[in-house]
Amino acid sequence: MSGDYATRQDLARTQQESADLAERIGIEFRKRGLAGVEVISDTPNVVVDITSPYPTFAVTLTGNRTLSFTGGSAPIDRRKIILEVTQGTTGGWILTPDSSIILGTDTADFGLSTAPGLTDVLGFLYVHSIGKYRLIAVSHGF
Repeated sequence: MSGDYATRQDLARTQQESADLAERIGIEFRKRGLAGVEVISDTPNVVVDITSPYPTFAVTLTGNRTLSFTGGSAPIDRRKIILEVTQGTTGGWILTPDSSIILGTDTADFGLSTAPGLTDVLGFLYVHSIGKYRLIAVSHGF
């Protein structure tokens, strides 16, 4: 019986240590910007501020907008940014990239969904050597 007690005690201690570790990891992820979403204001120029600790941004469009990145002269090379773009209640809005964003040869624009309430997810990668954000992923219609 005493062996069982020691085993249960060890198990409880291990479970508590695991819970403590999970909490520390969660805090560290939040500190490093690995969790969370920043909601961006829907203004004529939708601005993603790269100094935000969050890697994911979200905006709901209520008009045609221009997308830009801001936040200092030394963005982190190869930083990845996710932008969730939702069409407002009327839909059909366009998001145009500014000169801080470059598109690949297979992407003339973001090609957003047009139906009201649909969300598209855009992925960007900052490349320090060219000083631009590359559009690297587009997923439509959520």
